[in-house]
Amino acid sequence: MMNNQTNNLFRRGIVDMGFRSFPRPLEDMKRELGLDEIINLGLNENPLGPSPKTVRAVNEAAKQMHLYPDPGALELRSVIALAHGVEPDQVLQGNGASELISLFSEAFIDNGDEMLTPEPTFHQFQDATHIMGGKNILSPLKNFRIDLDDMARKITPKTKLIILINPNNPTGDMLTKPEVEEFLARVGKEKIVIFDEAYAPYVEREKDFPDTVEFIRQGYNIVVLRSFSKAYGLAGMRVGYAISRPEFIRRMVRIRNVFNVSRLAQKAAVEAFKDKEHLQKSVKLVWEEKKYYYREFENMGLFFYPTSSNFILVNVGVDDVKLAESMKRRGVIISPQTSNGYKGFIRVTIGTHEQNVKMIACLKGCLAEL
Repeated sequence: MMNNQTNNLFRRGIVDMGFRSFPRPLEDMKRELGLDEIINLGLNENPLGPSPKTVRAVNEAAKQMHLYPDPGALELRSVIALAHGVEPDQVLQGNGASELISLFSEAFIDNGDEMLTPEPTFHQFQDATHIMGGKNILSPLKNFRIDLDDMARKITPKTKLIILINPNNPTGDMLTKPEVEEFLARVGKEKIVIFDEAYAPYVEREKDFPDTVEFIRQGYNIVVLRSFSKAYGLAGMRVGYAISRPEFIRRMVRIRNVFNVSRLAQKAAVEAFKDKEHLQKSVKLVWEEKKYYYREFENMGLFFYPTSSNFILVNVGVDDVKLAESMKRRGVIISPQTSNGYKGFIRVTIGTHEQNVKMIACLKGCLAEL
């Protein structure tokens, strides 16, 4: 417990925040529980792992780990820029998309500025804004969907950032191109809208998904965030990127850490981005296996929300926190959702078929007990 004198040394936004708890390493949990295997379906990781081509490239790059990385990540930014039809000076690399979220909050939020976000969604946006002295304006989801009408009504002269996670976490719902176009027309070109598209590669209805980079070309103050942690299988490498107007990116370069993405992570991301075959394999697995989950949940009489991502939100009808603990003791980790306002719901990552079969068996056994 910190005393008032110590608290006075910190920014007010940090003092007001609660302390975080972090998941324990799987090896520690296995030793404690006496299990040979634990299946982690709580963090939305790629169950296939990185592509073999990426692993070989990283092994080769490891011979130069004594050298600093390219501070500008030119090769990585060039590959990304080419794929999205933009210039390299419109791309910013980050130590995961998480670093970029913090950077944009530091760059845009002053004391008293408002950040408008759906709730629930990825909470780091709210934390970063709070630290910078901003005010979080929350827009509750409506029937598990981001309520764009409500968000538009809550825009004020103090609104500095508007956050849209698409597909959203933890619901997996997707905002369509017409919905986003109508929303941006109401918002106008003065406000800054950040689209977090970490789960975009898993979208099946690509023609319905908004081309947010095109909105940048149309003159909107748009920031697009993407991640290598999910479909590309690089969660442990921590690489993400942002696409925006060149003048926005230039400002971000001034405040980011010089060597923010390691040499190995840059090489991994370049190779992962190039390996379209592994990406398609990873995405296809999710598309196929979510149908298996749908059938099983329907047979169990459980409500679930159809997903455009690599996880599913399910109403289990019991205490989700107790269920998660019970399942962990049996070797399966899922994510309880009471903390997100969905009491009795769990979020389940779509794994390999073998992992998913074990998850369903574990879920049935634990539900029978509870």
